[in-house]
Parts: sequence; C-alpha cells; structure tokens
Amino acid sequence: MMIPVGGRLAGDGAALPFDGFPRSDVSSPKRAPDSSAVAVSDGLNAGSAFLGSILAGTLLGFLGDLWLNTDPWLVVIGVVVGSINGFVQMRPAMIKPTGKQAYRGR
Repeated sequence: MMIPVGGRLAGDGAALPFDGFPRSDVSSPKRAPDSSAVAVSDGLNAGSAFLGSILAGTLLGFLGDLWLNTDPWLVVIGVVVGSINGFVQMRPAMIKPTGKQAYRGR
C-alpha cells in the first residue's frame, strides 16, 4: 500500500511505501560513545562491584556471627574475603586492553 508518510512524497511524485513500522533511516544518526563516558562507566562498574563484594562479605559475616555467637570474627573474615573478591572482580577492568600494550601471545 502506498500512502504519503508525514506528507512526504518520493521524487517522482509517488508516495513512499509504508509498512506500519517507523523507518530507522529517518532518525538521527547514532554517535559513537565518547571515550571519557566509557571510562566513567567502566570505573563505576568496577567500583560498584568492589563495594558490593565488601558489603556482601560484611553482611554474611554479621549474620554468621549472630547465628554462631562469634562476635566479631566472622565480620572481619567477611570483610577480608569480600575485599579479595572485589579486587578479583575489578582486575579485568584494570587490565582492559587499550591497543597500546604490546601483544604477549595469550
């Protein structure tokens, strides 16, 4: 079915085809993400994973202390284990390749 879309007609006077879906080529072109925005996003992701690991370890240690009545040892162990886990989760973001490092064959 040929109907005018938004009052526009093709160059030969015929109406543009309309299939009921918005045309993607009419919308504004998408820009590539800014490198600073990507860096901020990566930093926030790594930081929140680190903080979440510490909080989860602390909470599990606290609940374990309440259950076993071993104040404050499981909280301390939970903070240490949560910190180690946070660093392990943050490592891939810290060594993200930028294209400037030498290739080591891995």
